[in-house]
Amino acid sequence: MKNFISFIRHSHPEIYKGILFCFAVTAIVYIFPKQGKFKYEFQNLKGKPWLHEDLIAPFDFAIKKSNEELKNEKSDIITNAKPYFKIDKSIFPAKKTQLKAEFNSSWDIKKNSAKKEKNLVFAIKLLDSIYTKGIIEPNSILENKPSAEKY
Repeated sequence: MKNFISFIRHSHPEIYKGILFCFAVTAIVYIFPKQGKFKYEFQNLKGKPWLHEDLIAPFDFAIKKSNEELKNEKSDIITNAKPYFKIDKSIFPAKKTQLKAEFNSSWDIKKNSAKKEKNLVFAIKLLDSIYTKGIIEPNSILENKPSAEKY
């Protein structure tokens, strides 16, 4: 027993450091989570779509660029962007009925009705071929774009 008390008396700084070390390790292990709590999973997503809602930063951050850099980037985007268009299929039936109404109202009653029907069918076919390819609304951004063959 004397040896034990003598050991404690002479080694108490090392014993104190050991106990303090064990307590610190136990506290750290207890405080840290058992697993990561990142709510997005992005492993093995190559070639697959993003599985979660949009990833949006919870804060705003500034991207400092000069006015010249911004103008250069905007002009690059305008010249290199591929235009995408949405076809509105509800326009053709409305334009077709409008064509028929205007054609009937402007056709001279004294002229041949067989010619009238033939011309009306031709006009509807022409309108159909135009609206099948589509009509693009004039836009200042698209005016100086290269031709569609590159797309």
